Amino acid sequence: MTSTSSLAGKQALATGGSSGTAAMNSDVLGAPIAYQDMSVADYTATLTGAGLPPQMAAEVADADAGLARRELFNDSDDLVKGIGRPATTAHEAVRNTAATIEESR
Repeated sequence: MTSTSSLAGKQALATGGSSGTAAMNSDVLGAPIAYQDMSVADYTATLTGAGLPPQMAAEVADADAGLARRELFNDSDDLVKGIGRPATTAHEAVRNTAATIEESR
């Protein structure tokens, strides 16, 4: 029998969806990051206007809408069990990535 594990953690990326993620990044980086909610059609058009191929833009916009509907939400502890340590929080990951980028300059 094959089993499937979802590599998720108990802590959500950020509360408040994409606007919460933008706020968390603003807090960690110490710089304002604006978030503008868009319809799937508007987001697709924006991504296409920025140079993404239309099909890819539509898929990214649809995936973002799915995330907003919490389609991939899972609060299992499979990830922690699998790696044998606490998962890195989104806040820590952004902070660590920013530090790495700063060090490489």
